[in-house]
Amino acid sequence: MATNAVLHHNTPVTTAQGLFHELDVYPNRFVIRRTDLLSRLFGSEEIIAYDDIKEMHIHEERFLNNHRVQFIIVTHHSNVRSLSYEASQERLIQHIKETVEEFLDHRAANV
Repeated sequence: MATNAVLHHNTPVTTAQGLFHELDVYPNRFVIRRTDLLSRLFGSEEIIAYDDIKEMHIHEERFLNNHRVQFIIVTHHSNVRSLSYEASQERLIQHIKETVEEFLDHRAANV
């Protein structure tokens, strides 16, 4: 998924702490780090370049006393990543989604 050209930015623009992961947002990619015990022990990091993204969705989950937000990323290779966040982070996730969509739209218009 990632090439050396994609990896030249070293500082994330923002980070969104999810329920079971951290999402680092770079100018050209997402880096997802799982935070469960096994992933912490053995290291688990996934890189999704923006060029690989086919679509993104935000889905609200409402339970009796709980409200969560799912950020769903679908790649051109039909990989689906579903990232869970507390309801209080919905604005941040929406902003991340819109910013990446603008980037992809701008890039498509210039190709």
